[in-house]
Amino acid sequence: MKKRIPVLFGVESFSGGVLRHVVDLALALDPEEFEVHLITSSLRTDQEASDSIKLLE
Repeated sequence: MKKRIPVLFGVESFSGGVLRHVVDLALALDPEEFEVHLITSSLRTDQEASDSIKLLE
């Protein structure tokens, strides 16, 4: 099995266009080649962002 390349997205919050940008980037990466991780503050995350994070999982 080929080792996947780890990719880390680190964002302060998901307000504005950050959420859309991160989702677009993550979905554009081939899951067979890349292992995507996300770091964000739980103090600055609203319900829409929480729902989107669950979808990305």
